[in-house]
Amino acid sequence: MTPQTTNQTDTGYSLTLRLSSNTCSVSALSSMLRTLQAAIRDAASRSQAAENLSTHQPAPLLMVRTSSQGEALTLSLVFAVGGSEPLEDVSAAAFSAFMEEISEVLSAQPHMTLWGTRPKAGGGPASKRMQLFLDDIVRLGEVELEAQGHRVRFTSSGISMGQG
Repeated sequence: MTPQTTNQTDTGYSLTLRLSSNTCSVSALSSMLRTLQAAIRDAASRSQAAENLSTHQPAPLLMVRTSSQGEALTLSLVFAVGGSEPLEDVSAAAFSAFMEEISEVLSAQPHMTLWGTRPKAGGGPASKRMQLFLDDIVRLGEVELEAQGHRVRFTSSGISMGQG
């Protein structure tokens, strides 16, 4: 996966991550990208997006475009075959499934206790990869995820979800 720099605006079929700082640990960013890719593919495999991902030969790659403005770093992800034009239908379906699952997982998590800790949440196998991604993304500071009209914002004071 080769990062590309672009000034293009985000598309309606991409998954956008906005990091408040353009400086972060390579280890934290690398781990987050690995768990993000696994969580996206996992969520997509349990939805109608699975057919879209499996019908393309060769298999679609998750590609990233980067841009920065001031101190913020933006990563826009899309599925494509061999670095060609983005697969809009595949990307939209996969990211929709991912955002729906992240909303479900976050909504089901227990709230913090008086001591500032969270009891361990239950959760089936469907949420394990998502939980690994969530563990990684909070290490990057303030981050906003946006796709398919859904937005999730991670800050030091908590997590907020809404419609984009």
